[in-house]
Amino acid sequence: SGTPVILRLPLIPGMNDGEEELAALTDFLRARKGLFERAELMPYHRLGEGKSRQLGREAAFTAEPPAARLLSLKERFAAEGLPVTISGTD
Repeated sequence: SGTPVILRLPLIPGMNDGEEELAALTDFLRARKGLFERAELMPYHRLGEGKSRQLGREAAFTAEPPAARLLSLKERFAAEGLPVTISGTD
């Protein structure tokens, strides 16, 4: 339809950043290359922890991915010819 599509991909350490998940994501993006403008890695952040505490809940995840890890992933996708940015930095 000509509408630019940006795939937003949450990245949660220990949940979906393992080699198996990243290989599957690479395959998914490669199979759809040309159908989207870019993919945007959205690193997990802790902004919701305060709200979780207010609701009496424990935060499910506590680790934020290191900047070096994010850059490494961006380079990994770029090596495959996949347009990927990192949310909040690009």
